[in-house]
Amino acid sequence: MTLTATCAFSAASSIPPHSTGKERDTESGNDYFGARYYASTMGRFMSPDWSAKIQPVPYAKLGDPQTLNLYAYVGNNPLGRADLDGHEWKFNGNDQVTADQLKKAFEAGVKTQGKGAWKAYEAIGKAKGTVAVGFGDLKSSQFGNTNVQFNSQGGKLTSVSGSITFNTDPKAMNIGNFTDLASASSHEFTHVEGGLASPGLHLTGGLGNLAPNAGLAQEEAAFRNQARTAFIESAIPGNNPVSADTALGWGVARSVGKTDDQMRDLLFSIPDYAAKYGDKGPQ
Repeated sequence: MTLTATCAFSAASSIPPHSTGKERDTESGNDYFGARYYASTMGRFMSPDWSAKIQPVPYAKLGDPQTLNLYAYVGNNPLGRADLDGHEWKFNGNDQVTADQLKKAFEAGVKTQGKGAWKAYEAIGKAKGTVAVGFGDLKSSQFGNTNVQFNSQGGKLTSVSGSITFNTDPKAMNIGNFTDLASASSHEFTHVEGGLASPGLHLTGGLGNLAPNAGLAQEEAAFRNQARTAFIESAIPGNNPVSADTALGWGVARSVGKTDDQMRDLLFSIPDYAAKYGDKGPQ
């Protein structure tokens, strides 16, 4: 996983954030939402909404005509909803899993980690920029990949960028199984939490204490979290157990009840981790 954490101390805009929490460009008068600009004088974005995966009408729900307008602000319902980053949604579905299904599974995985994780999830959503969550082709032994960058100022998260990708290879995980997707989400979000723990960010409010910043300890935390999520989600009526014949299922089954030393031995039985960390270090 590649997670970059940098500390940005740049001069703040002379125009303070407005009711949306976004800064206004002094020349154009438009509000910057990270992904695009919003014109409050016209009540619309200056460019159409877009997604990482090419779609005819990104993020549209055919049962809701308001979502077909790619220039509209939160479906023309500004009193009841808020757009945090210039996108109406951050999740990209595919032909198996819709964006809403992916979002539901991802949020379920985060919530199994507790209030601190959910607070971090919300903080990322309120920062400038976008973290795109979607699907792609990865190595069969790798069920997910996280690449996220953060910037902070005064102990607060100011901007984010990057992506979280889940593997569509059925040997890695079954993306159509809600429990698989939630468990993998919990694993990958642990790496996001590790990025927030970077000493250079100096984040306050507990955001920097959710997971180890790097090394084998972060991987151990990710495997423990995914196993906990699998246990919680599979116990919910209507949900299936985690898929046993996958890389994800293999990791879940072997992470339950392990001591720290046993977890290290487990990780070093996986070639990718053995190659990355060498002789069981760093811890």
